[in-house]
Amino acid sequence: LLVEIKITCNYAFFNPQFLDADVFLTNPKTLTKLVSLSLPIVAPMLLSDGLYSNFWCGMTPDYYYERTEEYKEILNYGKTGEFTVPMVHSAVMVNINLLEAKNLAFETKRLPPGRYGGPQDDIIIFAMSANYSGIPMAISN
Repeated sequence: LLVEIKITCNYAFFNPQFLDADVFLTNPKTLTKLVSLSLPIVAPMLLSDGLYSNFWCGMTPDYYYERTEEYKEILNYGKTGEFTVPMVHSAVMVNINLLEAKNLAFETKRLPPGRYGGPQDDIIIFAMSANYSGIPMAISN
């Protein structure tokens, strides 16, 4: 993330080369919409077969996925808009003008010492670095 902060721009959009996924954005207005939201970290909700998407509404105390009723409501458009969630991944926009953005990381060695004892998983580490930095993550459906 340090490379992105040194570049003169307001947002960094992380795609599959940074996060563990293969993603295609088919709506040409997606990035414009995400920027217009002015959120610190926001992801467009991605659709696939079944109940899988690129966000979590719940996380267990040991940092793993926890299915919630709210997840299904958001995924199935029972609720629409932007929602604060503990995890977004695969296609993520970050406002790098935030001072706290310098603390975002994909590796445990960049997390505050002694705070994280979870799995060596880049998306979980990224989510926890946002959490430790007080940066909310949102999903937009």
